[in-house]
Amino acid sequence: MKGRIRKKRKKQAYIEALERGNEYLKGALVRQEEHYCGMLKAAAVENDLTEMLLYAAVIQAGGSVEIKTEGLADMLANKVIEPRADLENHTVHITVMDKVKAKAVLDDGKTS
Repeated sequence: MKGRIRKKRKKQAYIEALERGNEYLKGALVRQEEHYCGMLKAAAVENDLTEMLLYAAVIQAGGSVEIKTEGLADMLANKVIEPRADLENHTVHITVMDKVKAKAVLDDGKTS
């Protein structure tokens, strides 16, 4: 009789441990989903902001800009892009430099 009760208690403890593990995994999955949803929202906001800045630059450039896209990836691979935002003045300043020139600026703090 005692053996059956012991086995039953062991099974019950095992089942309870599995249920606790399942609750932990469920919580971990919910936290991971919230994290990735936050990352997706941040990416969408960044995409919208980039698009707005592009359109604002075109408007300030006279309303029309033609950009040749052939070799664009190669051209940008040799550049360093440094954006700076001034929230108080509502301005964004974007500097694009050659990587060699940018390295020189970082090395001695001034452009050559």
